[in-house]
Order: sequence, then structure tokens, then C-alpha cells
Amino acid sequence: MSRHYGWKLGEPLPVLGEHSVAKHDIFEQYVGIYIERLTRTPSQTMLNLTIVDGFSGGGLYRLGSKEVDGSPLRLLTAVEAADAALKAARSKGFAVRADFFFIDENPQHVAFLKEPELWIRGEGISKRSRV
Repeated sequence: MSRHYGWKLGEPLPVLGEHSVAKHDIFEQYVGIYIERLTRTPSQTMLNLTIVDGFSGGGLYRLGSKEVDGSPLRLLTAVEAADAALKAARSKGFAVRADFFFIDENPQHVAFLKEPELWIRGEGISKRSRV
């Protein structure tokens, strides 16, 4: 089996392939739709959610001259966006309480994913994530 990506501290980010762009788009859209469906009851004020990304990789890629988020950060961002939209739409308020588990079999990928600089992008929502 060939490896498409490799993350290692101190080395350049892997270039994001088109197949992964599609995967990340689908994850992000799915999470938004899933949360929307689970929160249709107007009286509901909270949703507990557990999200597991079993092939998380290092969480950050190169695309052209830019750095782009991988599935861990896109999942965190999608949940944060859904939470904000629900808070704004509900007079009683709302809270999405999500636990995230990011898993990768390669220890170098996990080490990269644990880097504090990566999580600054998540603006504090990484407090409920596990790598």
C-alpha cells in the first residue's frame, strides 16, 4: 500500500490531493447537515456529539502557495459554525457539546497533529479533542 501523505515536524507540509479536497468537503458538509437534522426540535437547547476521525493525518496541508486545513480542523470548524448558528437562531440559546477523537496509525502524524501552533487555528475548541 502506498502512502499519499507524510507529516513530520520541521519538514514541509504534504501537498493536498484532489481526492482529499473532496473528502474534506464531504466531511464538513455532512457534519453541518447532521447537526441540523439532530436539532430540529425548537425546544432543544443542547446537543452532545462525539466525532471520531480515524484517518486524521497531520491536519494541515499545502495547496499551491497556501496552507489549508485538513479534516481535524475542518470538523472542528464545522461544529463551531453549527453551534454559532444555533445559538443565534434560538431564543433560549443552544450549546453543541462535541468531543473529538483524532486517530492516525503513524506516530509522526500524531506528533504533528499535537503541535500547539496547529491548534491556535481552532481558537480554543481543541479543549475537547483527543489525539
